[in-house]
Amino acid sequence: MTIDTATPNEQELRAFLASKLNRNLSMYFDTCQRCGLCAESCHYYAATQDPKMIPAYKAEQVRKLYGQSNGWVSRLVPWLGRGNGNGFDGASLDALSDVVFGSCTMC
Repeated sequence: MTIDTATPNEQELRAFLASKLNRNLSMYFDTCQRCGLCAESCHYYAATQDPKMIPAYKAEQVRKLYGQSNGWVSRLVPWLGRGNGNGFDGASLDALSDVVFGSCTMC
């Protein structure tokens, strides 16, 4: 028996990620080393110097949500990481949406 503590928005986002998950996206999540070199080429970060604008930070936020339900650890021990406060509430999802889609041109 699993206890699903995800909000409706979080469930929708998880379903969306699962539908878009392919080999390339999975490989990107596993290979990004979070070094921050991409920050030099991001014009939003260059203009604001806000760490939340660094592409690696943005990817990490999505990676956290992805990893809770689709990562290899979640496949081995599905109960790990669920129901322990690691979920995204409505405010977190709104902030994630703003950082990823509102403040990014996906150049």
